[in-house]
Amino acid sequence: MLDYLKDETHTGSTGIVFMDFAGVDKSLGTSQDIYEVKGLQLVQALIAQNFRTMSAAITSVHSLSTDAEEWYDLQGRKLATRPSTPGIYVHLGRKTIVK
Repeated sequence: MLDYLKDETHTGSTGIVFMDFAGVDKSLGTSQDIYEVKGLQLVQALIAQNFRTMSAAITSVHSLSTDAEEWYDLQGRKLATRPSTPGIYVHLGRKTIVK
């Protein structure tokens, strides 16, 4: 898994990864059975992979209309009215939290 994530040709976020020894890079075991864990390297590779694919995030919003009543969800769909469900929306060209 570590080699796969270090290869920068792989794109996309990793989602949830279950692992043992997260954050630990050392040899573990008894004198007869020693093995090396790379938990810290794996955590760092997972974080790096997710930051490589952040291009899908909303970084800015450009308003094409001056209508103060226009609201959009984060997928860019125009809403008919001000949302009543709490969440993050786009209003007046800015991300807005509705409580």
